[in-house]
Formats: sequence, C-alpha cells, structure tokens
Amino acid sequence: MLEFLACCGFGYDSSSNDYKVIVVYTFRYISEETVVDVFSLKSNKWKSIEETHHTTVVTRDATVLRGALHWVNSSTSYDGISKLKLYKITAFDFEKEEFREMSIPNNDRRFKLTVVGGCLCPYKEYVPNDMWVMKEYDIDTSWTKITSPFYSILRSGINIVDCKLMLCDHRENTYKNIMRYDGDRFGNNANLYKETLVSPHPPTP
Repeated sequence: MLEFLACCGFGYDSSSNDYKVIVVYTFRYISEETVVDVFSLKSNKWKSIEETHHTTVVTRDATVLRGALHWVNSSTSYDGISKLKLYKITAFDFEKEEFREMSIPNNDRRFKLTVVGGCLCPYKEYVPNDMWVMKEYDIDTSWTKITSPFYSILRSGINIVDCKLMLCDHRENTYKNIMRYDGDRFGNNANLYKETLVSPHPPTP
C-alpha cells in the first residue's frame, strides 16, 4: 500500500467567482514530487494540476493567506559529499493555480503555519519563543522574530492544542481547556470558519 502525506485548504477565486478545495499530497519513499488536486464548487469537478512541484510535503498543517494555500516543503540537494535537506514554504495560488516558494526561518522543518495580524507566521507548538512573522508578504528579508505568548496566535473560538480542545476568547483574554481530544493521526487538526451571507453555490440559471 502506498503511503502519502497530505494537507488541504479551502479558498475563493475572485477571477472566476468560484470556491475551491485544494488537496496537496506526496507519496512517501517514491520520489520528491508534490501533486495538487483542485475541486471546483462551480463546476462540481476535480482536476489534477499538470505541473508537478519537485518537493515533498513535510506536515499536514497548511494555512490560507493572500489567495493562496501555504505549507512547509522539503527537497534534497547534494554538496558533492552528502545530502542536504532544504526546507521552504510553498504557496499555491487559488486564482492562477501556480506554485511559488518562500524561505522559512533557520531552514527548520518543525514549524507549523498560521496567520497573525495578516502576516504569515511559522511557529513551533512546543517552543513558545520560536515564532516569526513575514512583515512584507513574499519578501524573504522581512522575517521578524516575535516574542508573544503561544496562546496569542490562537484564533478566538475552539482550537486543538496538545490533543486538548481549548476555547479562546481574545476579548476577555481567557483560555479554557474544554476536554481531551482523542483524534487519530489523520484527524488532529481543526479549522475555524466565519458565517457569511454569500453562498458558495453559484445561482441556478
């Protein structure tokens, strides 16, 4: 049986007035290739992106910012003597359906990605003092280390932290453990949503 590692995201393509589901996956132990499948709510169809990105997905964590899905990737280079692992952030644009790459601080694979103050933010869940923000999007020299408490990067609402459901309220500055979350390795992440009057389904002619 083939093993794979995948991440996914949901976003809006304003150029075609379409909502899309993006699934990114790498088949382990076969090759350094990342494959992207896109589901369009407008056409109700899946399609595979023909361009293959020659990296591997590192974690299941991904985040949406500036109309693109972002995740941590790895690739292998050779210095003539040994293999070197390089880690970067890959972004896949919902509208153009193209890849682009950005650096990641300290070439470190242990980062998860979120958004803080409208900026891309790599952080380590168990190392609260190792968080960064990209102050100018897609500008590698704009990475800035921040010292905010780990809980400050959690969104208001229910989050999953260390296998626990946690209710965060930034207005009251409170963080409350609700219960232990016994998810398996395929189901230990959660995403929040905003209610909207805009329907993701196109009008029927």
